[in-house]
Amino acid sequence: MEPLRLYQFSFSHFCDKVRWALDYKNIPYTVVPYHVREPTEGLEHAPQTLQKLVPIIEDPNNRLHEDNTSFFISDSTPILLYLEERYPDKKSLFPVPSSKQAIIDYCLILDSTLGLFARRLAYLQVFSEKPAILSINIMPLGDQTQSVDNVESKIKGTIVCCFLISRYRVHRVKEDQIVENTQKFLRETNEKLMGKQYLFDNQFTAADLTLCALMKPLLSIPSFYPEQKEKYRRLFDYHDRVRKEYDLKCQDSVIERLLKREREVTAPQRSKVK
Repeated sequence: MEPLRLYQFSFSHFCDKVRWALDYKNIPYTVVPYHVREPTEGLEHAPQTLQKLVPIIEDPNNRLHEDNTSFFISDSTPILLYLEERYPDKKSLFPVPSSKQAIIDYCLILDSTLGLFARRLAYLQVFSEKPAILSINIMPLGDQTQSVDNVESKIKGTIVCCFLISRYRVHRVKEDQIVENTQKFLRETNEKLMGKQYLFDNQFTAADLTLCALMKPLLSIPSFYPEQKEKYRRLFDYHDRVRKEYDLKCQDSVIERLLKREREVTAPQRSKVK
């Protein structure tokens, strides 16, 4: 079996969701950093109809007969379904057939609510603390351990900020009531978990994986965590337990590590996300 190729941004929680699924299923893969400013090597073989948004999976074990090219698929929940159907001998994320559609529907809801909310809030938090960190997104992989305190990184960070503000409407967080909608979601999910170890069928499924993957950016926002840990303790404890039991390879992204390093010398700014 050839390794699959996962095209990703390391700071993307949607990419982390797919990475976790591959690790959980023990499917071999290699990571390909997605480039913003230039073509990403490998994607030139992808079909023109493919949505060029990460995460993207390339599966060399599933080749198209007409031109012998690998199969490509994008979008996190469709990727989870593809892995489930293509590799049925691996551990299942949809273990109970009667609940499969309900789990799929819930994952799609998470993708379009919590996933989008957390992304906008996480970027806003980085903007308020150290925008230069975002220069990592347009640096070659080998340069991502370099300092982000130089002039070049500050300029590149500003460029990335402008791109992200335009693409994800980060400047409209207040008007779109993203903080309030996120708090409402956390409150409802905290209540949903009352008396439960898992979301469906009393066992780990794609719903648990998706929820924990997509809420991870909130753990980098002080006004949510740790400040609201007690308010949503059941949910945060659930996240920590699920990660510990089912995601042994979980680690912070380069941006998260740089942000933590920055906080060791500077108190995190909370004015933008509260």
